Amino acid sequence: MTKLFYLYRRQLLFLIILCVVGPLSFSISVIPFSFQSMLITIIPFIFKRKEAIIIVLLYLLIGALGIPVFAGYSGGVEKMYGPTSGFLWGFVFVVVILSFFKNNNNFREVFVLVLVGHLILFIPGLVVLKIQIPHSEIGVLFIKFVPAIIIKSVLAGFIVSQLKRLNNIDY
Repeated sequence: MTKLFYLYRRQLLFLIILCVVGPLSFSISVIPFSFQSMLITIIPFIFKRKEAIIIVLLYLLIGALGIPVFAGYSGGVEKMYGPTSGFLWGFVFVVVILSFFKNNNNFREVFVLVLVGHLILFIPGLVVLKIQIPHSEIGVLFIKFVPAIIIKSVLAGFIVSQLKRLNNIDY
């Protein structure tokens, strides 16, 4: 067990960070603004694809079991099929897509990729939201999120580029 923990300590540490920091949020209309997506978009740059997918799936499982790790410190199986479930399931797709570009190390490249990752996340997120709440104005919601997406992308770009530079490691 100790050897297993030693082998996966970085992954476990990031999962804990995701569960504790990710839910910090405030609401903008129906969709909460949280640090989840920023942390999710960092994962594929610092872990191997398989590890990144497992971290995200474990995160979704922990939340589905009712542990309050989703935005606003919420959790429960209903979150996995509710109005914002498209965003949660979209995390898996974003991690897979961004993992193909993990060798990008500088701030500008990571910033652009994370920005694209956030935009990709809005596809399943807004589609499910519109299906479940037909009267929602998804265009207005999206526009309200643009500043937050840019800020989170800048932060993620900075964090990834600094981690890679300081560790001099190609994750």
